[in-house]
Amino acid sequence: EQMKKNRPKHYDYVFAIDWSAIPTVDILKQNQIILSSPLTPSTNIASSVFIFLVFRVFSSSKELCSSEDDYMFYVNRELDAVNKADITFVLSHVDQIKLSKIQREQLKLAHDKEMN
Repeated sequence: EQMKKNRPKHYDYVFAIDWSAIPTVDILKQNQIILSSPLTPSTNIASSVFIFLVFRVFSSSKELCSSEDDYMFYVNRELDAVNKADITFVLSHVDQIKLSKIQREQLKLAHDKEMN
């Protein structure tokens, strides 16, 4: 409540590093400390642009993903972050390829589910 009372009227940008920052961003949005943003400023002048920074694609880690459940845990978190972000920057070309792959896999799964 104190943060909300003392916050500036507007944050132009909100940066989140990796998917683990998303719960914090969600709470800040829930408490209107930062405001959700479509990219068009005319829609909501006081909105913030949410920028998601990917320093590592966790779902591609063999150390972290010893089972399908582990893999899906990270995939779901990473895709949730990408979907919530206005802009996503991926640190490396290799990680960009990995993230694009899981996005395509999810789109295919959604499409297959729709067709059945």
